[in-house]
Amino acid sequence: MRTDQYSDARRSLAQASLGERPILRTDHENDVFGRARGRGSAFNLLFADRTAHSPSAGNRHSMRVVRLDPGPRPSRMGFSERHFLVRKKISRRWSQDFVQASANESTERLLKHHETLVKELRLAEKVQRSMLPRVLPQLDGVSFGAALRPSLHLSGDFYSAMRLDRTHVGFYLGDVMGHGPAAALLGVFAMQGLRTKKIEGTSYEILSPAEVLENLSQDLIRAEFPESPFVTMVYCVLDTTKFELTYSCGGHPPALLLRRDEPPARLEGLGPLLGVFEETFDQQSVSLRSGDRVVLYSDGVESVRWGDHGDGVDGLARCLTPRDGRSAQTLVDETMALAIMNEAQSDDLTLVLLEIL
Repeated sequence: MRTDQYSDARRSLAQASLGERPILRTDHENDVFGRARGRGSAFNLLFADRTAHSPSAGNRHSMRVVRLDPGPRPSRMGFSERHFLVRKKISRRWSQDFVQASANESTERLLKHHETLVKELRLAEKVQRSMLPRVLPQLDGVSFGAALRPSLHLSGDFYSAMRLDRTHVGFYLGDVMGHGPAAALLGVFAMQGLRTKKIEGTSYEILSPAEVLENLSQDLIRAEFPESPFVTMVYCVLDTTKFELTYSCGGHPPALLLRRDEPPARLEGLGPLLGVFEETFDQQSVSLRSGDRVVLYSDGVESVRWGDHGDGVDGLARCLTPRDGRSAQTLVDETMALAIMNEAQSDDLTLVLLEIL
């Protein structure tokens, strides 16, 4: 190989290391080392200047071609073989750069899409929370507290408490199968469809808890939602004149009754899931007295550790037992602050507390 050819080759490779992108092509790929005739195959080095890539240049590259003729191969590691290895290294580097650039572009698109989804979910979360009661009823001799902590932005849990008339107050907690937007929308449907009174003209009749759950279950069935989702729920009505609590349970964990100097009791009640079959619901009644607390909770409680108080429903009962002058809402808030959810069984967590003063 002539001296000027060697110089051109070295100069071209030096230019490549300074920012130019080489594209190499061989005339005879299978005879690159010239084993048949003792000569290395001639090949072209095409260099495309990166600086030529601009809007004014129409996104085109200016090309320069250098023709190399290795000549006789003096040894196995002669010029042609070394240059072949350099060519492979440069080509591999170019391929890696291209793959990295494509990956970076895809990642950027995914991040932007994720940011958009998060913004939409946060907006939906605000809308859902706006439908929960901002102020719970506070009647003579009765105090309420409630809190909801979703596992995701949106929750399948929902609750409310409202005055039905001067002497009756109703409250409930429901849980939709699943999590996320679909469960949240079904929860909104259930809250809006809940009928607690039957109004005729200027008169009204407070519906019993069993009638409320039965009517809601029929509405869910008639709606014919895809995949047949179901809802669990417990609905209670308190008569404040005699502190009698009437409740009905539809596939939901039983409420807790916490009394002074007595172990926690569960207000058992059997009932079908809402939105599955057209069935009737049962209801029970219990008389309450001063100091009693009734706790409604979602099934997420079963996966929670309540600090040093223990796990699950038993730990929750120990958290809510002390009588130290805290209001019902303060007690619920401080109890929720202790909750540590098992990550493998993450679920929505909701508490509703009724206290007889």
